[in-house]
Amino acid sequence: MNDGPKLSYDYTALISQLKSEISAGLKLTDTVAIERGDQIAGYNYRPIVGWHITKGEPSGLQMTNVGNLLIEMEEMNSLF
Repeated sequence: MNDGPKLSYDYTALISQLKSEISAGLKLTDTVAIERGDQIAGYNYRPIVGWHITKGEPSGLQMTNVGNLLIEMEEMNSLF
């Protein structure tokens, strides 16, 4: 257990952007590339700083589907 500062990250803007794309036709099963920031001190977590719709696998970026991306951001927002 970490006795340091509470982990929190505000994904409100990224969630809103993603939900807008879903409303425009992006599917929960579509693949996206995730850009992550630096690891948060004291935690094994690198926050999402951006995401991109992709057809290929960009070098150095994590790939996931839209549904998993949305779940992670909503779960992290619930800690905020």
